[in-house]
Amino acid sequence: MMIITTHRSSLGLALDTLLTILGWSGFLYLILKGILILADGSGRHGPILESFLPTAHTLTIYLAIAATNALAVLLWARYHKTIFNKPGRPRLQPVLDDETVASSFHLSCGQLHRLQESRVAVIHHSESGEIELLEADGDNLQPRENEAHLDTRAA
Repeated sequence: MMIITTHRSSLGLALDTLLTILGWSGFLYLILKGILILADGSGRHGPILESFLPTAHTLTIYLAIAATNALAVLLWARYHKTIFNKPGRPRLQPVLDDETVASSFHLSCGQLHRLQESRVAVIHHSESGEIELLEADGDNLQPRENEAHLDTRAA
């Protein structure tokens, strides 16, 4: 499961998946190659245990660092849980639906979706802070309440 999900094309997803598979394949290949070289013991004298000691020492250091990082994340999460769950603290606002967002900007839901899907959007405001004109990919989107006094110049 992805931790961060973003909208992306199927080509981007395929490339991401391919690079992830290649990275894990390379990692597993190098790990197995190293284990086989240590187990073979060619060019080394003495028992196999002696050849694993430097690797075991390095792995012990890595595990200690990983445990320290895990402890830090756990303490951070507990801290934030206690801080943000106190009575009287403001809670997260509920997620707004498209209709509420559109009405707050005096747009229709269709205009809001057009604005959200546009690659370039320019918003013109009046002196009082009202939205006068919205330009989304060169198309003018006129807010409903301000239609009488909107600037209708071409983008």
